[in-house]
Amino acid sequence: MYSKLNPGSPSSVMSHDKTWLPVYPPSDCGQKPDLPSLPRKPFWNSLPSHPAYSLSTHIIPAAFLRSTPEIDLPVPPHPSANKETRYKHVQAGVERLLELRREESLRTQQRRLWICFNRYVRKDLSSTIRPKKGLTLICAHANGFNKETWEPMIYHLLSSPGGQDIEEIWAWEAIQHGDSGLLNRGKLSSLYMLNFIIYFIPSTTTASLPVHLPHISTEESARRLREGLSERTLIGVGHSLGGAHACLAYPKLYSAIILIDPVIVSLSEPTLPEVIQKLASGALGRRASWPSKNKVYDSLSRSAFFRSWDPDALGLYVECGMYHDSLSSEYKLKLDPVDEATVFTDSTTGCGEMWDRMHELDDKVEIKWIMPGDYNGMISRASTIKRVKLRPANCLQVTIPGSGHLIVQEKPRELAAEIANFLFPKYAGKKAML
Repeated sequence: MYSKLNPGSPSSVMSHDKTWLPVYPPSDCGQKPDLPSLPRKPFWNSLPSHPAYSLSTHIIPAAFLRSTPEIDLPVPPHPSANKETRYKHVQAGVERLLELRREESLRTQQRRLWICFNRYVRKDLSSTIRPKKGLTLICAHANGFNKETWEPMIYHLLSSPGGQDIEEIWAWEAIQHGDSGLLNRGKLSSLYMLNFIIYFIPSTTTASLPVHLPHISTEESARRLREGLSERTLIGVGHSLGGAHACLAYPKLYSAIILIDPVIVSLSEPTLPEVIQKLASGALGRRASWPSKNKVYDSLSRSAFFRSWDPDALGLYVECGMYHDSLSSEYKLKLDPVDEATVFTDSTTGCGEMWDRMHELDDKVEIKWIMPGDYNGMISRASTIKRVKLRPANCLQVTIPGSGHLIVQEKPRELAAEIANFLFPKYAGKKAML
């Protein structure tokens, strides 16, 4: 999505037919929800040696304009149904989602939705000499995964010598996913991460923040759109469907972006509909409930899909991506399979626009592409090669051997090394090796 924002009045975002629709700045909310999960410490706190960063979770209201209408959704197949019945049910459900995608006309929606963020911040902010513009990372996850699956990579990054130059990391969670999904249960939509950067992220890093972040002044929002963030060096880190489109709208907000096998695909690719159908079918047919957390872990650890995951990432997926349903006494995924499937059927909206407009990204914004070493891409190897050349100026590309598309979950140490070796020579003037 590509935005023209004017804080204090309705802003605009481009729809499928290239018209402009309003995106309203956040208003003061009435009743605000509590955190849906208990506060926790980062997993590394139990290790003998760990980075001196604290973890807190925060809530902001989602942007008003959302590209998916509020609709009656298909219901996933019952877990006890036989294989043939499940297959027919899944295919009918996916076709319904694709039909809704084809029929949809972009509209404004005023229902209040919420977004959760994890914030990792230095503990010694008041006792160290800080640079004029502190280094801030904003991480956007892939479809299907909760924000906590970034944490193993964050641990390795902050444990590196250059990691001490990072003041703050925000791990964003889309409205259907994780804790955001619990707050928005029964509602359907997508959102813009720009809402957080323009209206909510504090101008400077402070030791503590309230659970509900206050929105900044109209004057500050307008200044950010003209000049960027004057006291932060902002780095966007987007995996798969996550986050990369924001840079096309407001390059002044970012100093650099790190794209981890992003889903940027030409809509003219002949196999794209088949790929979307397959991904949505897999999501809609996914098992989503278990009798205990031990059963969850045992089941997933035997799955071919999860077998290649880093153990810490899998543990955080189970621990933080599930909730206990008191009515059924089961442990269920916070991300409803229908919502995951809907994101896949809706994914062509941004991915095709990004393919067409990637060349417009300001050459001043450096890009690092981090690509899998053992995976031909969502479409083909040829498509992947074209993708990394869409904006050839001021960019570099690396691959991580032994990884598939889920680099964040499979190779967090190696990914952290690549991010460190990009960021810290650039921003701290020294080479950082893990």
